Amino acid sequence: MEDKYPLFKPEDFTLYKGRYKTIAMFWELRNNSSEDCKPIMTNKDRAIERDGVHYPSLKQEYLAWEDPTEYDFVTNCLGMDWKHWKRLERNSIVMELINDCREELALKLQSRGFKVQKELSDNGSYQASKLLLEKGWKSKDSLKKEDKQTRKEAGSVEDKTFSAFLQRVK
Repeated sequence: MEDKYPLFKPEDFTLYKGRYKTIAMFWELRNNSSEDCKPIMTNKDRAIERDGVHYPSLKQEYLAWEDPTEYDFVTNCLGMDWKHWKRLERNSIVMELINDCREELALKLQSRGFKVQKELSDNGSYQASKLLLEKGWKSKDSLKKEDKQTRKEAGSVEDKTFSAFLQRVK
């Protein structure tokens, strides 16, 4: 990656007495009463600038780094230690942001995989064509949910059809 990484120094993540920052790291969730709690990033989709200070976007950096394991992103991009990241995951407000990042990254990587499979299929790959036919770009969980919903809808149609039949028979 570029020379701008890591984005922060270890001391940017701590409060007085060495405690980890959690929501205080984000400009939108900052505590204006404490000089020690200066925010270092934004929870917006894109970086922002406020009062001449640049605040990188956690989401923008997370998606750009493309690291589903999160380890390289946390340690090399942010410059944060893993223990602090695990602490952030326990904060319900920050966890919502992290989950949004994870979901969007998964979709981004699935989309890229789909494009590769489509290109291989277009070039005559039987396996790629089969994978596309079987919706191989979707996660197994989403396929299970889709199948369950299809069966539920089919069952609903069958119930209505059977009810209509019983009405006619009576």
